[in-house]
Amino acid sequence: PRQLADFGVLTTAPCVLDVGARVRVLRLESEHHARQVSQQHALMRAQSSGMILPGGRILVMAQDIFTMLKVRRDHLLEDSLRQLAGFDADELKRVLKVQFQGEQGVDEGGVQKEFFLLLVQEMYDENYAMFEYNKETRTFWFSNKCLESNLQYELFGIVIGLAIYSGVILDVNFPLIVYRKLLSTDKEGRIDRPSLEVIEKEFDPDFAQGLRKFLDFQGDVEATFGLTMSTDYEYFGERIIVDLVPDGRNIPVTNANRYEYVERIIDWKLNESIARQFWSFKRGFDKCIGQSVLFQRLFKSPSDLELLICGTKELDFEALRSNTIYDDGFTKDSPVIQWFWDALLSPGCTEDDKSRLLLFITGSSRAPPNGLNSVESRITISR
Repeated sequence: PRQLADFGVLTTAPCVLDVGARVRVLRLESEHHARQVSQQHALMRAQSSGMILPGGRILVMAQDIFTMLKVRRDHLLEDSLRQLAGFDADELKRVLKVQFQGEQGVDEGGVQKEFFLLLVQEMYDENYAMFEYNKETRTFWFSNKCLESNLQYELFGIVIGLAIYSGVILDVNFPLIVYRKLLSTDKEGRIDRPSLEVIEKEFDPDFAQGLRKFLDFQGDVEATFGLTMSTDYEYFGERIIVDLVPDGRNIPVTNANRYEYVERIIDWKLNESIARQFWSFKRGFDKCIGQSVLFQRLFKSPSDLELLICGTKELDFEALRSNTIYDDGFTKDSPVIQWFWDALLSPGCTEDDKSRLLLFITGSSRAPPNGLNSVESRITISR
């Protein structure tokens, strides 16, 4: 069959496709690739074991089609890390099936969604100190104080890639600039000299506004602020000084060099201070999906990548109602069904109520990139 990556104008000019269409194209390609990997794996296994059927046919087994994860709920991060770290890039592109040890649930999608939900929650847990929470922006940023191994950040990157391939929306709360760094061609995700406008919109408005006021200050910078070409942070009770330039702690910031200071402090904040953590995170993401040529062609903006990973907060329940299937004696005109939708669409039903209901039904509090009228959002109500 024709390679799905050969989409001509659709991939060279992705602007002709809305995000929902690009998601569908990417998932078609991932399904096609997963089938190829499964067939190759089955052929190699058959050749090595001599189990080739008459007519050159081969027996395709579950282990050829699926990447299986068996995890314990009380050791979720440990078990996931141990198994996912051992998979190669092709194995990560096969269909993911999850089983919680000691439970009989068959993974038809619900177990997988629960796995992603619980794993992300655990990696955000303050006990691991992998991320720092910003109460003003309500986002998480990489912690430069984390004692956890690089593998845990790499695991998070892999999980995001797996969720994309699996069509699962993740409840990750990163500032938009994280997605800009993921799209960077630099293997460490470095971004070069972002403007204050980008920092204000995509990272931290207070940080950007503080730097802007500093640059606009009309008085004597050295006498007023007493800064040097260095910065510092606390590490388990110890104050760590970081030189932004050689011997920076002994070089005062003046009106003449304040632009260089701002440039250096931005680079330290967004790149240098989290270089180890983000390199591992991006490595995991790239291992799973980031190196896909089709992905690189289809998703070039941070906002589109965020939408792909996190879905949209806009919850159109009218669209969900028109997308719902009824079974086992229910129809759209059944009184209880009408009461259900009347309650959901009433002014008394808040966005938070809708988010929690959607989380209960689908495993995500957000809608897919292509909305609640998409196939992925279709629900069935039965007795």
